[in-house]
Amino acid sequence: MKVYKWINLIMTALVAVLLVFVIVDSFFYQQAFAGGRGMDGIFGLSNGVWLVLLLSVFVVIQIICLFTVKPKLSVYRIGFYVLHIGLVLFLCGSFLYYAMGDMATVQTPVGEQNIYNQFYRTEDLEEGQMLSDGEILELPFSIGVSRMDVTYYDEETDGTSGVKWYDSELIINGSDGQERLEWAVNHPVRYGGWKFFLMGCNDTADVVVMQCKKDPGEFISLAGIWMIIGGSVLMCLIRKRKAGDEI
Repeated sequence: MKVYKWINLIMTALVAVLLVFVIVDSFFYQQAFAGGRGMDGIFGLSNGVWLVLLLSVFVVIQIICLFTVKPKLSVYRIGFYVLHIGLVLFLCGSFLYYAMGDMATVQTPVGEQNIYNQFYRTEDLEEGQMLSDGEILELPFSIGVSRMDVTYYDEETDGTSGVKWYDSELIINGSDGQERLEWAVNHPVRYGGWKFFLMGCNDTADVVVMQCKKDPGEFISLAGIWMIIGGSVLMCLIRKRKAGDEI
């Protein structure tokens, strides 16, 4: 029980520190956004080192919890194990994204001939900078957009105006040849470990804005989230008969 009490104290302190960091980080981000500067707050300034360090401690604590509970099995105990293993999986998936993942917002001209494997990262640009001043995103294959269709609301029938729907076709030249895939908003395309989101286009629909994301820990994190939900349900459905009996 002494080990468990120390774990509780460390967990409480860790949560308090994380909350302070999140609040301060949000403040710095809002200040930077208001001033038009490219700052991501404390986590951004430290390249995420503090966040990774704190979450690593959190993972170690969860693993210790798994080995400090009594071996007696029950529905509550199963939920306890499932929840904590889910937390570890979720954080491990997040670490994989931090260490090996990537995400960039890029622009590409529409046309059969406009197929590239290098793009300028538009999120790295500050106000007034040219597109050619951005960092380069290099993909292990080439992609392009063959067409871009934009559907607008009819103000008379719909009661509003503006863009209703984006629809497009993504061309991918990879090791297996060329693929043409239907592409629309909220329907990303997966290929070669990357996921491509259609974000929009310019007024003349001849330049497409897309988000490219590489997340090797995506499915590990999703599995962890579902285990956290399932474990929480199991723990909430069962009442402990005596305080301290189950943990």
